[in-house]
Amino acid sequence: MSPRPAPLHYQGTPRRRAATYARISKDDPAVDAIADQERRCQELAEREGYEIVRAYSDDGISAYKRKYRPGWVALLQAIEAGDVDMVLAAAEDRFTRNSDEKNALQFLCAKNKVQWHTLGGGLLDPSTAGGGLMGKLTGAIASYE
Repeated sequence: MSPRPAPLHYQGTPRRRAATYARISKDDPAVDAIADQERRCQELAEREGYEIVRAYSDDGISAYKRKYRPGWVALLQAIEAGDVDMVLAAAEDRFTRNSDEKNALQFLCAKNKVQWHTLGGGLLDPSTAGGGLMGKLTGAIASYE
């Protein structure tokens, strides 16, 4: 196993500004509570050298039924405004289970050079061919579930 590269802030480059997004649509023992998702994202940020500048969440709101999610909307606005370089989440299905919303996130992130890093899926750059494909595949799977 090759050694893991040092986090960005150890390489003399600025820390990447990260936002976290946590969501749970209902009490589901299979999905971590908002506080647990946020804690795990904080641990990820510390390991990777990201600076969390804002935490967004939607508690008790489905990401499949196209309900208004204020945390989600605020996250998209922060991406559009250039306030973040990275979005952290426990898993990609925490973003959304709606393929139209996932495509919009992917387009917005690619346009603004924002990557996402999830505990379940790792680092993804939606502006690359591979990242774009993986984003679409995981979005389709989340919608199917």
